[in-house]
Amino acid sequence: MKRTNVEELVTLKGIVTPGDWDDRQRVTAYVLGTFNEEEYRLFFRSSREAKSFCGNFREEVAITGTVGSDPQGRKTLTVVRCERTRRKPL
Repeated sequence: MKRTNVEELVTLKGIVTPGDWDDRQRVTAYVLGTFNEEEYRLFFRSSREAKSFCGNFREEVAITGTVGSDPQGRKTLTVVRCERTRRKPL
């Protein structure tokens, strides 16, 4: 029997940039900008994953996760796995 409520994993490639800042100019959200000009707000399963993710800022990455949308209708990607596809230029 086929399960109908299982979210399908996708892998998207792009560049990670800040999405929002707090009043002290600290990044509070990240966005994946894909190469076909779509943007996905990134969500993490834990704060620990989010903190370890910070090193991928402004790098080309491949992110595997589940696609959804937030209450404002923006596309979201809940991160399951992230790997760099290219390092930052020196």
